[in-house]
Amino acid sequence: MKSGFNSLTEHFKVDDLPIKGKIPAWLNGDLLRNGPAKFDLGDKGYRHWFDGLSLLHNFSIKEGKVDYRNHFLESEAYKQDTKNKKISFRSFASDPCGGIFKRVFSGWYRKNTDNANVNITQIGEHFLALTETPMPIEFDAKTLETIGKFSYTDKLKISTLTAHPHLDLNTQISYNLVSHYGIQNSCYFYKLHPKSLTRIPFAKEVLKHPSYQHSFAMTKNYIIRTDVPFCLSHSLKLLFGKPFIENFHWDATKETVFSVFDKSSGKLLAKHRVPAFFTFHHANAYEKNNHINLDIVTYNDASIIKTLYLENLNKTSTPFPQRYLTRFSLPIHQGQVTTECISKNIELPRINYRYNMKDYRYVYGVGGDNKQIFNHLIKVDIKKKVQKIWKKQHCFPGEPVFVASPQAKTEDDGVVLSVVLNEQNQQSFLLILDAQNFEEQAIASLPSPLPFGLHGVFVSS
Repeated sequence: MKSGFNSLTEHFKVDDLPIKGKIPAWLNGDLLRNGPAKFDLGDKGYRHWFDGLSLLHNFSIKEGKVDYRNHFLESEAYKQDTKNKKISFRSFASDPCGGIFKRVFSGWYRKNTDNANVNITQIGEHFLALTETPMPIEFDAKTLETIGKFSYTDKLKISTLTAHPHLDLNTQISYNLVSHYGIQNSCYFYKLHPKSLTRIPFAKEVLKHPSYQHSFAMTKNYIIRTDVPFCLSHSLKLLFGKPFIENFHWDATKETVFSVFDKSSGKLLAKHRVPAFFTFHHANAYEKNNHINLDIVTYNDASIIKTLYLENLNKTSTPFPQRYLTRFSLPIHQGQVTTECISKNIELPRINYRYNMKDYRYVYGVGGDNKQIFNHLIKVDIKKKVQKIWKKQHCFPGEPVFVASPQAKTEDDGVVLSVVLNEQNQQSFLLILDAQNFEEQAIASLPSPLPFGLHGVFVSS
């Protein structure tokens, strides 16, 4: 898998990729991807996979043909780090300061990175690159050229927020979860109405030791925060201490807590405590029989954070912790939580988003084992408790993105798109799978390998 963590030094464009198979005639649009792609900066580079400089990708599909281009997101971090060949901003697990004295004297003016290398979202006509710091960067979806920092009209105090906002397709209101660190730490959700750039905060809660948040869950009437016992020990240490994520500590003696809020009023309705687990990604949640069924990828602890340091990823002996797609059935008010393991060793879960907040059936993700974190794609049928696998030797797929066919009558009527690295051939390709039978429909090949990405979206033409 090492090629997937190598630096890409230049962006490039390739038209009319060679295609094996046949692309469905109805599939027209742009697969936009985001992820870390440059890790080396002269003598000193980034320490963690999540720190690499953002590279945007566009697989443009039109009338059975595929054009590809990529472009580095020209954040301030990208411009300064590449110019000076050193780390200029504090990021997820990398820091421009070396020793303790440098940290103390530089603490007050160190800035957090604007390297938005995690995800992509769309607000109206604006396409934004996101990370967990509150500095989204707008880019042109066709050319991938950077437009600049995107600004809202409010002045919310935000230290971090999740890179996975939710959109309620019924109301077109978008939501996200925010953390604010200071003398008093707090977490809250905000809602953003369509055609507005003013975020409205609600469901605020003061927390002494806020936990690391990468995503959250939402249903038609409720919004749920998942607090894992991977917590910030002291907020002031963020000013003078280690890189961001190294200020969080795992406490196995504590529980994971689900906080259920009314989505309309913001009122806290219930707190449900379950045995400790760690998570990055929620898959889906919906209401049924006065309960919330919440599906989430869980780990036994937070060791996956250390596993994803680049020095560990470059070791063939580094084991990957097990992960589980787990369903928690939460009473909307009070009562007993039930738990069910749906599937093992799945990550980067995606669904047909038309079924978000609904009683759904299918989850798509990347699968792996304790030696390779992702070496196949997986489709999980939650209702029948069965799964389908796509796997090829020497191939490492990225996040699967579901695209529904225009006349879809079933939840899985469509295709699944994934960018795959062939380690043996040293090239990447766009894989198009029939979402129902999970068999190949087409492959569009690039001449060279791409670094592993994280998340993205498909925008239909």
